[in-house]
Amino acid sequence: MEWHSTGPREELVIALAGLLRVECRRAGNRISRMTVRAGECAFIPSGTWHRVLNGFSGASRYVYVTG
Repeated sequence: MEWHSTGPREELVIALAGLLRVECRRAGNRISRMTVRAGECAFIPSGTWHRVLNGFSGASRYVYVTG
């Protein structure tokens, strides 16, 4: 998934299978990276520019929830 923001909504990325890399842009265009394994989740605050990448060579599956 390319860089995007969900605007005023928070987002929760839930890994179902595989390994995800979630990258978030911080102040000064600094990028923070999180590894999310199957069964884990990542919370993304509202207004945060972010993207989700496949973290390994196999297939990854995830769902995201915004509120």
